[in-house]
Amino acid sequence: MLFEANHALEKVADYTKLPDGTWAVEVRAKLRVTGPTPTDCRYRLLKEFDERLAAWILGIADGKSRSDSQLSPKI
Repeated sequence: MLFEANHALEKVADYTKLPDGTWAVEVRAKLRVTGPTPTDCRYRLLKEFDERLAAWILGIADGKSRSDSQLSPKI
């Protein structure tokens, strides 16, 4: 499930090794996670995307505006 979304995230994900040796992955400043390895970052990115997508779907079901998106960055 979400096969296309997974591949789309990988196409726009930018991995960076941080000075402390850990890694960060960022999707065009919309999603950002850090972890000890690029693989760990990838899983954390997918988890963050999954959580935001689920919240957006539930919000739509509860009658919230589609523009009130949980897919936007957390502030």
